[in-house]
Amino acid sequence: MPQPLTSPPPEAAQTPDLIVLKHNQKRVMVKRQKSYDRSSVPWIILNSKLMLDSVCKNFPDIPKDGVTLQTDKLNICYGHFVDIAAEAWADVVDLLTVVEVVNQKEVGRVKETRSVQRTVDSGRHFTQLSESEDFF
Repeated sequence: MPQPLTSPPPEAAQTPDLIVLKHNQKRVMVKRQKSYDRSSVPWIILNSKLMLDSVCKNFPDIPKDGVTLQTDKLNICYGHFVDIAAEAWADVVDLLTVVEVVNQKEVGRVKETRSVQRTVDSGRHFTQLSESEDFF
């Protein structure tokens, strides 16, 4: 059996059946599903609950094929957000209390800011003005 990636936080022991999904400012507490999606457990019963189904139900603006779950809470992540692959979900789900939900369809749309500086002559003083525009 592989070594644990980290010890579960104390609050995980208090709420073993629950996990928090977080996307931007929204947080939703849901049942902790051991199976990620149908590909991770090919023999799964059709009416079984899946983590991906819970995500899509609670974040309907994110397309199912754009959902990625991430964490930075495990020692193996070294404080960086890391995608949780479907095949790793069953190994880490009991170690987590919060999972970051990422819309991969939005990740490619990087916000770019362009600054424009102008010098304005107001008599004896020159003033630098900055303007910025957002591009998607």
